[in-house]
Amino acid sequence: MINRRQWCEGFIWYGVIIPLLFFTCIFEASAETVEISRSPRMQNFNKLAYGAANQNWDVATSEAGYIYFANSVGLLQYDSKRWELFPTKEMLRAVMPVNHLIYVGGKDILGYYEETHQGLIYHDLTELIDFQDEIWKIIPVAEKIVFQSFKALYIYDGKRIRQQNLTGNLTTYAYGVRDHLYYHESHGALVKVNLEGGRQVFEEQMLKQWKVKFIYELEQDQLLLGTLRHGLFLYDQEGIIPLDNELSELLKKYQINKAIPLPQLGWFAFATMNQGVLIAHLDGRIRHHLDTQNGLSDNRIHGLAYKNGALWVGTENGISQVVLDDPLYFFHDPLVQLGAIEDAIAFDGHYYIGTNQGVYVSDGALEDPDHRLELIPGTDGQVWKFSIVHGALFCGHNDGVFQLQGKVARKISSRGGAYQLIAPRDKEDLMITTGYRGLEVYQKSEGDWKHLRFIPGFDQVLHYLLPLEDGSYLASGPNKNLWQFRLDEKCVKILELEDLRVDAQLKNSGNLKLDFWAGEALIIDKDSVFRFNQDGISAGPEELQGVQEISARNGDFHLLNQRGQLVLWDLKKGQRVSLPKHVERQADLQIFGKEKLIPFGAALFFIPIEKGFEILNVAQLNDGTTPAYAPVLRGISWKNERTDEFFENIEQDEIPYAYNSVNLRFTDFNYLEEVPYEYQLSGYHQEWMLLGGQENLTFGNLPAGQYQFLLRNPAGDVFPLTDFEISPPWYKNSWSILLYVMFLISLIGLAWKWHQLRMRKLTLEMLQRKRMLLKQQRQENEWRLKEMERLQLEEEVSESNRELSRIMARHGKNRELIGKLREEVNKLKDKGNIGQTKALTKLHDIIDNNLDEVKDWQVFESAFNQKHANFFTHLKKAHPQLTAEDLKLCAYLKMHLSTKELAPIFNITPKSVEVKRYRLRKKMDLPKEKSLQEYLDNF
Repeated sequence: MINRRQWCEGFIWYGVIIPLLFFTCIFEASAETVEISRSPRMQNFNKLAYGAANQNWDVATSEAGYIYFANSVGLLQYDSKRWELFPTKEMLRAVMPVNHLIYVGGKDILGYYEETHQGLIYHDLTELIDFQDEIWKIIPVAEKIVFQSFKALYIYDGKRIRQQNLTGNLTTYAYGVRDHLYYHESHGALVKVNLEGGRQVFEEQMLKQWKVKFIYELEQDQLLLGTLRHGLFLYDQEGIIPLDNELSELLKKYQINKAIPLPQLGWFAFATMNQGVLIAHLDGRIRHHLDTQNGLSDNRIHGLAYKNGALWVGTENGISQVVLDDPLYFFHDPLVQLGAIEDAIAFDGHYYIGTNQGVYVSDGALEDPDHRLELIPGTDGQVWKFSIVHGALFCGHNDGVFQLQGKVARKISSRGGAYQLIAPRDKEDLMITTGYRGLEVYQKSEGDWKHLRFIPGFDQVLHYLLPLEDGSYLASGPNKNLWQFRLDEKCVKILELEDLRVDAQLKNSGNLKLDFWAGEALIIDKDSVFRFNQDGISAGPEELQGVQEISARNGDFHLLNQRGQLVLWDLKKGQRVSLPKHVERQADLQIFGKEKLIPFGAALFFIPIEKGFEILNVAQLNDGTTPAYAPVLRGISWKNERTDEFFENIEQDEIPYAYNSVNLRFTDFNYLEEVPYEYQLSGYHQEWMLLGGQENLTFGNLPAGQYQFLLRNPAGDVFPLTDFEISPPWYKNSWSILLYVMFLISLIGLAWKWHQLRMRKLTLEMLQRKRMLLKQQRQENEWRLKEMERLQLEEEVSESNRELSRIMARHGKNRELIGKLREEVNKLKDKGNIGQTKALTKLHDIIDNNLDEVKDWQVFESAFNQKHANFFTHLKKAHPQLTAEDLKLCAYLKMHLSTKELAPIFNITPKSVEVKRYRLRKKMDLPKEKSLQEYLDNF
């Protein structure tokens, strides 16, 4: 029985001491040897990114540019900008685009999707055949589509489906080779079939030991066979030949699930059951081993597809995009076992990495997928800088200076704090070192380098040393230290020393770095750059402003960290080299304050990042701005902003004006790099606008008119994506305009008619006025004429009346005279004799004959009627009661005869005339105020 003390001792020993020792050993081992893997650029998509299930069973690319994934819950479509899921009733296992059709298969799924303007439309082929099976692969062969399950082939010719059962209990995936299919009966024969039922069986004994997972025709009648656990084999007329190389050995261990050729690269991609993806050549060279340690989303791989430099990987847990043809490669150190990297260099078949933990070395090639970095014994601690001097490699270290040869370091000085080493001009046996104590000199003696002396004159820490053309040196260090000095011939003492810290341009400087740029000495401080020459310090080149780090020259190139982006400068051309956007953004991964950019061989740059490092090969640069496909319109929708309704008929040429807000969705199928497109809506924009990575644009409240949406890439190529026309509002459409025109024409017609009528009316009125004027003139003339005639007549009448009056007056006087004569004759007759009597009687008869009143009246009446026709008629009509005597009085009054003149006519007294007038008024019933004379004048 264990007592309490024994239990405590056991717990301390086994529970504390042993695990502590174990983890200490692990830590020490990890610090002394670091395993890192090389991988290309990768991007992972999890289920949240693409909006479906974790598992992706198959991957395929279409000629149009889309990437399709057979996901557990449906078909996934990706266009480099947007994911779209088309759900299926059961688990989808296989996908294969052919032209504009996307064939799919799975559990009880057999059909295809058709690409239309409205998106993908599904056509179910199970209606053509009694189908209860699970499709695992789809193969286009001889212009037919073959859906493969593990027990049958379903051959679709575009109209009908024919079922062809497979032999054997279990089969692997079938592969199309020209007009035939090959498949392997699990642990049995290899079968070659044609689609008409022909069958050829290969029953080599070795095949019965394997499970063939991959079949590919390398040359005519030579097949590459990939087995689950036995590696790779070549199979031709001479038999089965194993590929005895590293690749085949790895695949025996990793187990092939699927594989595809990469013809553009001359490689193959092998999907394994649980060890990720191997990118390799059949000669055994492994280019990449992709797994979760270097960025792959999962190690169990179900599907592979390759298109235009990108490998698409469908895994058990997400999707990965791997860019195989990229200038940038990553070396992952996820646990940061190397520490913070200070410097790196490739030298004499090895490459060295100096960190705050020491010097690590590897003799592997950079192209190798896996790298073993070993800590060189004795170099533990802070490494500052590597320098090649007189053909030898040295390391400036916190503990002194080391000379590196292969995987061995020899300390040549224990005087701590060495930084940079350079060779003095024309001194093959000397070198100068900067460090904590200023300047030190080392000398080569009997093949070995040894510390020789300190150079007095400096009591400051120095980092950078730059030999100038005039034989002097420029030295800098932290805390604004900057000097120019000149040494004697033997590098014993300083002959000239100038403190440049007082220069006004450096008043805000910090730690100064020194380098050359196009033959000029540069002083680099934070984001400012200055030139240094015989004239002193001046502003640096404009193209270098904002630079935090400049690499040493590598061939014709410098690599810069400028304003948070990597920039490549071509010294030969004197211009900036266009870098892909993802390369420019690598500056974001560097550690602040340690933005190192290090030449690492011909056209190679070493870039330390937070968890590892990157290698940039400028010889492989492609700016990525020329997509493999032209951009296309993915969708278009129209919205009524007032009602939030959408107009769905996207095939209609003319869009109703109410739906004048348009949303355009598009893509360029550029999966490798974002292209800085510009866009223009012709008819709305006059200038090109920067797209800025957007996948859709909305234009609201567009006026009526014709539009064309255009994209333009950096090369100047213009792509018209769509044309559309927004109809004018109802009050501006063609019918309305026609109506308006008709109305306007009618209005003009009416106006013209009205004008004509008005002109006619005006003319008529004018004519009428003229006529009236003429009439008036005529009437006036007539009136004047009549008036003249009247006046003349009146004058004549008056004259006649006056004449009649005079005649009547004379007649009255004559009568009066004759009357008196008659009285006198009568008196004489009474007094005279008979003879006189006879004479007087005869005279009396003559007088009586001349005094005939009736005859006198008739003469007067005839003369009166000539002047005043119808007078008596009208008078009698008005006053029928008038007598003849009354009418005579009226006629005489009409003639304006006075009472005195009337008395002799009537042979009465004037008073009797008045009485006569009075009686006439009474008969006429004239009021008192009415003048008898005026009354008669109106007749």
